[in-house]
Amino acid sequence: MKGQNLKTQVVFTVDGNSTTGKTITNKVAMMNQWDYARAFLGEQDKTFFAKQFPFVEYIQFMTATGGSLSRDLFLDPRDRSVTDDYNFSRLIEACRNVVEQGSVKPFLKTGAVPVKYSASAPISADFGVNLQKPDDYRVYHRYIAAAAKALVDAFGLDEVRTWKWGVLTEYENKSWFDCGSPEETAEAYFCLYDYTVDALESVLGEDIFIGAHSMTCSEGLWDERLFIRHCAEGVNRCTGKRGTRLCYLASSFYDITPNQAAETTLTDSIDILRSCAEECGLHGLRYGVDEGRILNGCDNLPLTSRITGHTSQAAYDAMTIKTMIDHDIDYFCAWNYLTGDAFHGLKTVSYHTADCFSRMISTELIRADAESSGLPRADIRPEIVASRDTATGKIFIMAYHFVRDMLYDEKISTGFDVAVPGNADEVRVTRWLVDDTANFFEKWYEEAKKLPNTTGWSVDSAGIILPFRAEDYEPYSHLVPTEEICTLTDRVLHLNLNLQCGGVVFYTIETV
Repeated sequence: MKGQNLKTQVVFTVDGNSTTGKTITNKVAMMNQWDYARAFLGEQDKTFFAKQFPFVEYIQFMTATGGSLSRDLFLDPRDRSVTDDYNFSRLIEACRNVVEQGSVKPFLKTGAVPVKYSASAPISADFGVNLQKPDDYRVYHRYIAAAAKALVDAFGLDEVRTWKWGVLTEYENKSWFDCGSPEETAEAYFCLYDYTVDALESVLGEDIFIGAHSMTCSEGLWDERLFIRHCAEGVNRCTGKRGTRLCYLASSFYDITPNQAAETTLTDSIDILRSCAEECGLHGLRYGVDEGRILNGCDNLPLTSRITGHTSQAAYDAMTIKTMIDHDIDYFCAWNYLTGDAFHGLKTVSYHTADCFSRMISTELIRADAESSGLPRADIRPEIVASRDTATGKIFIMAYHFVRDMLYDEKISTGFDVAVPGNADEVRVTRWLVDDTANFFEKWYEEAKKLPNTTGWSVDSAGIILPFRAEDYEPYSHLVPTEEICTLTDRVLHLNLNLQCGGVVFYTIETV
């Protein structure tokens, strides 16, 4: 861990005595579920999230209130003659499996309009949901209010008021909501949002946490900023008053493949939303990403959970976290962290990266810089985030060498010079190294490449889709820390290691 024998190509300098006044918040607090029936119905280990996902705070159920015959919450979703044969039992059961975890809360994204509420209900070829608005928004309003009332009856008003809410997914995406022309569809969404907010407020009170999720990283059917302006100063289509409650704005964000970045960056996507909101006088909103990361593998097939299992995903995730810290983006909602569903599978490098980063939550960002020379490629980006617990003086470091090349794993000689506050002569250094040594996937991948893939999904997917015996690879999925007592030189700690490109190293440094 220590020593000066390597020809150092990158030196990270950390000033533990600096102060920025900026506290690192939980960027990995959200996890989403496209279909809550797959993992959140039936019996589950009630201690799972507290033990395995201590950093996750909210489980986001997409299309939670329906939009297809399999999701609509009625006794008979096909019977258009009856509009109030509500059956919210599945949603209640799924929410109960969240609440009973004890450490997480539901985040419910109301779905597309129930099929029976639209006389013409064209079904999206991409997502299998009703693309149309309701024939009568008042009927839809009663449905949403009834769902909220059923949840309150099951969990109590105080509990449900702690949950978060969203209205539709990618509201300007015509594969989710398309009522004709861009102008007609925008107007229909204003109505849908306003009626949904009012229905929820009628049961839960006016201070609910609610917002909306746009596509933004790609061109939509209509300009998402029209919705922001509507909430700020437009006529509420349900109440007739000015404006509608808006607490957060989320975007989707997808890079094309691990080796190809999107034209619109993560910060571009959020800046489009934030700048419009602030121009309209909407200050203090939260901003995040409700879905995304990487769309396809390098075989150009879609990634099941929008992440690869390769070690390079660790540096990609660390880079994303750093971007969010630098640009005040509140969260990035993950599809999954395991090879199976939310409760099953081996831990991926994305899990290890999020879990290690979570130790930095609520600590103060401190100054850290990188200098490099003699790197084997010009596009290698050495980056670092460092923070300090102001109460204990403990220092936290996350560092990596990012390169947009999924299989590039050259090792870089890396040094750390860390100024440690206080007068101690020795420190305890704990290191977590997220690289090939803690990633079963690279071993599995060599075998998987020999198998035929007729699934339609990328073999690079962290959510594994080919024949897979988890027990064969479980010993290689653990992240084991090392610990060492190190002597300071003039109150500076010097560390060296060969850090694999695509991997991430985490340190905690505390006085003995």
